[in-house]
Amino acid sequence: MTLLIVLLILIITFSLYCKVLFLNSFDGLRSDAKKQLDVASKYKDWGKWTSNMHNNFDKSAMKDVGVFLLAIVKNYLNFSNSFFNVIFVSTTGKILSCLLVFLISSLFLDPFLSFLIFLLYIFSFWSFMICSHGGFQTLATFLFLLALYFFLLADSGFSFVNFFLFFFSGVFFTLMNFASASARKYNIPF
Repeated sequence: MTLLIVLLILIITFSLYCKVLFLNSFDGLRSDAKKQLDVASKYKDWGKWTSNMHNNFDKSAMKDVGVFLLAIVKNYLNFSNSFFNVIFVSTTGKILSCLLVFLISSLFLDPFLSFLIFLLYIFSFWSFMICSHGGFQTLATFLFLLALYFFLLADSGFSFVNFFLFFFSGVFFTLMNFASASARKYNIPF
């Protein structure tokens, strides 16, 4: 039953956010998204260290993970509309966040209530705005929820599995802090 609900969640989320992919609100050449696209398009200038993205580039501070994923998407998928690359990264983070909201809430509640929480989360206006502007806050939200999910899966005992669950929780928490400059708000709840 839970697997069917997860599949239904993925279908609803993907179909809903595919519409967002085609409704962008490009803010112009001086916007943060355009500057991050410029940084991602010059990934070969970073050298062998990804931290070199900060040398001579603007608006990539505290957005390392987002810009790095943007460089991967731009290099391998390279959609004809360059702003579409930013929206793709943001929307992918939102789609995966929707799935994690259901999975985390299903750890505590029955699947029907978890599905209602998923519906409340998916129809929030804030995420539509962030995705249409190409913000990386949805990517930070996804990484926060992934860190929280691994943390909640671990039990109180000391075992090899718990070590890896806590380790991956810490890795995704660290990545979350460098996915968006506004990800700092998730440090307190975690």
